Amino acid sequence: MLVSSHVLSELDEMVDEAIFMSKGRTLGADADAMVAKARTNYRVTGLDHAALLAALSHMGIEHVDAERR
Repeated sequence: MLVSSHVLSELDEMVDEAIFMSKGRTLGADADAMVAKARTNYRVTGLDHAALLAALSHMGIEHVDAERR
């Protein structure tokens, strides 16, 4: 399946692998690094902070505890 988009964060959520092309040629590791930097970050809060952290950890979701920053 071919998906064409300029919104790299959306592509990162949709695909397992990607090949980036420019002027008929595939691009290398530089394009992969660009996608890695384009990840979307979310700020999530909850009434039970400990339960929220436990749920994120249980689901394997990488997170930063902003209260400990």
